[in-house]
Amino acid sequence: MKTRKGFVSNSSSSNFIIALAHKPTSVVDTQAMLFDKDQTIFPDPYKDCGYPVVDVAERVFQDLRKAEPLDIADILECLESGYISEIYNTLETELPYLCGGNVTQAERQACYDKRNIRERELVTAYWNRFLMLPKVKDCLFFVLEYCDGGGFMSCAMEHGDLFRLLPHIQISLH
Repeated sequence: MKTRKGFVSNSSSSNFIIALAHKPTSVVDTQAMLFDKDQTIFPDPYKDCGYPVVDVAERVFQDLRKAEPLDIADILECLESGYISEIYNTLETELPYLCGGNVTQAERQACYDKRNIRERELVTAYWNRFLMLPKVKDCLFFVLEYCDGGGFMSCAMEHGDLFRLLPHIQISLH
């Protein structure tokens, strides 16, 4: 069963597991990782506006300064904490939730237990496929969270293509 740690609201939020060759040492370093050299504005996917890439890079740099590289247990927990369509769709196909009046509590619990075991298997396989990408060899992995309840720039960071230049996984926590 999924549990959400921390603040829960009606706003959407997403965790991003990002792969970095090194932890950035400055805003300029962060900006170089996130954006093309000539890019000056990070577009808002919902509004006809954008944000200076230096401001977005500053926010990401500050978030990464506080972050520690993830170990495998943290990564798997993060992947299990939210919604990844490939994993969820497989679970729904293989082990749909039991509901209705004819199902006992023991049967429901057995179904949840099977789903949890299968989810761990699917998450592990998903992560192992990600690790096969050439760009993640010898990388450090960090998790950052952005939500649409944190102001306009945060919404763009969650729903825009902020990490398009980096190997990453987005986990929806809606």
